[in-house]
Amino acid sequence: MNFITNPTMSLTVDECKRFEKQGWIGPFSLIDDNFINATLDEFHLRKSEFYWPNVKDEYAYDKSGKLLWFKSLHCHLSRVSEIVTHPKLIKMLTVLHGKRIMAWGATITTRHPGQAHRWHGDIEHYKWTGLSVFLGLRNASSMACMKVIPGSQNWGVTPQELGELSEPELLAKAQQFDPEASIVQIPCDEGDYFIFSGRLWHASENTSQKTRTALIAQYSGTDEIVLIPPSYRTPICWDDMLRPECIIIDEI
Repeated sequence: MNFITNPTMSLTVDECKRFEKQGWIGPFSLIDDNFINATLDEFHLRKSEFYWPNVKDEYAYDKSGKLLWFKSLHCHLSRVSEIVTHPKLIKMLTVLHGKRIMAWGATITTRHPGQAHRWHGDIEHYKWTGLSVFLGLRNASSMACMKVIPGSQNWGVTPQELGELSEPELLAKAQQFDPEASIVQIPCDEGDYFIFSGRLWHASENTSQKTRTALIAQYSGTDEIVLIPPSYRTPICWDDMLRPECIIIDEI
């Protein structure tokens, strides 16, 4: 059971410039099918230990201490920890972020056939600067992964702030910021990942006939103060006492 990629691989200058302009880059290969199976086996075995958004109205971890925050998989599941700290991934993230980083969030998401996730920007990364990673685990494909609006990470506004809009209405709003704005479907197969700015406008819709599973990991500089949102409803009322578990990444 091994990773399948060269851990010394990093990004070219042109790739960094493309990321700065578009807000995302990839996909790149990372893990094989055996590692995917081991990751999902461990996840399903221990999933009940975590406080998931659909359990209660609030998203923050259970203050009784019985459950862990749903984005803390990287600190408690060995396979997820190996993925989020993989040298190839960290090299790229460090180059793009320009400083030493830490992993503060990792969760596994499932999208059933026909299921969609609304257009949004990661509200945590509007509170502090950060990067996110999407890694396809099971049934990832161009029909089941994320779609983005390139360049939207620079507009200073989230789709959530624009209200409930249809996709054509949202695109029309985007074209007020950039007349050439368009929606791009990111191709990403099983074991592949792409990196994106947490402020990039993104959404997902599983138009395939299979349930898709993916890992989402989130990073920031070690000089940032990272918090757990008490709720994902806007406006966010941050609580300085709600701090996520983090992994400080040693420089590669």
